[in-house]
Amino acid sequence: MSKLLAFFIFSSIFLFNFHSGDSNSKSFSANVTPTVTPTPQEFTASDIIELNRDTVGGSCPPGFRCRGNCDNNPVVITVSGTKSENNSLRYNYTVPGGRIVGEGAKVSWDLKGAQPGTYQIKIDVIDNKSGNLLQSATKTVTVESCYDDGDRCLECPIFLIDAPTSPTEAGETIIFTANITYGNAETISYNWAVTDGKIIEGQGTPTIKVATNSKMAGKVVKATANFKWDCSEICNNTAAASGLVATKKRRNK
Repeated sequence: MSKLLAFFIFSSIFLFNFHSGDSNSKSFSANVTPTVTPTPQEFTASDIIELNRDTVGGSCPPGFRCRGNCDNNPVVITVSGTKSENNSLRYNYTVPGGRIVGEGAKVSWDLKGAQPGTYQIKIDVIDNKSGNLLQSATKTVTVESCYDDGDRCLECPIFLIDAPTSPTEAGETIIFTANITYGNAETISYNWAVTDGKIIEGQGTPTIKVATNSKMAGKVVKATANFKWDCSEICNNTAAASGLVATKKRRNK
């Protein structure tokens, strides 16, 4: 009986002391804040990414020029909707082809030279201070073949100007003629200019006549033709040639 009483008294004292010091233990536990690494939010592309277009024309083969959708202009990318406490963000762009031009929330994706196909860009938005990934999204751009709609790649015509191979007597006319080795001449207009003399016939046509005079003896007359046609803005549209005026006027026999 005495042993049982002694055990009871000892246990009571132990429990009393344990609960007396438990307040410090509880206080310490209440002040501990667990560290949690935020999980990056997965967003659809439309939430944060805006592209000015999702289709790009492919490159033309050598010897051809592009027109229509075959312009190879960069895709403009704008990222929005991401916020951080310190408003300091870093944007990482990952692309399988082409190159990113610029930095920050608005950049350009240059796909010039890329082969026809589908290209996916991945954009990660990172908090600069904490290094945490805040948002991540992808979007797709298609590089089309230049032959999808028939003739986006056009073979440019070659313009040549024929001029006299021998000197022209002062006072006579020099004839210049434009020749086109490719293209439809009926759709081309001509605007001529000369460095000396006067165009007396043919302005607006493939052939012009330039009048000379005695004061032009020994001079070189250069004729330049500017061609205007349906694709003149993407091809070379000028050509020039020169004709020599003889140093002395030929005497009549």
